[in-house]
Amino acid sequence: MTETQWDNLAGKLGDYAFSIASLANAWAIRVPIDLLKQAASHGHICSGCISGYAMSKTLYMYYPLIVDFFNRISNRIDKLYDNWRARRIR
Repeated sequence: MTETQWDNLAGKLGDYAFSIASLANAWAIRVPIDLLKQAASHGHICSGCISGYAMSKTLYMYYPLIVDFFNRISNRIDKLYDNWRARRIR
């Protein structure tokens, strides 16, 4: 985009020109959808969005989220039941 083209776009879109242009260009080059959603939430795509995306992907790759909520709840219920039963038997 030339400077003249940018000035024309900025004149039409006002303060939102950079946000719209950065998101549209990211969409045009087919960035991953989760990065595009994050950037849209942030308001624009920038080096901070891209580096944060790369860091979080790397973190999840080496430290995946493994939480078994069902077993945690099930174990807690079993303990509560065992405590209740122990008190009833006495």
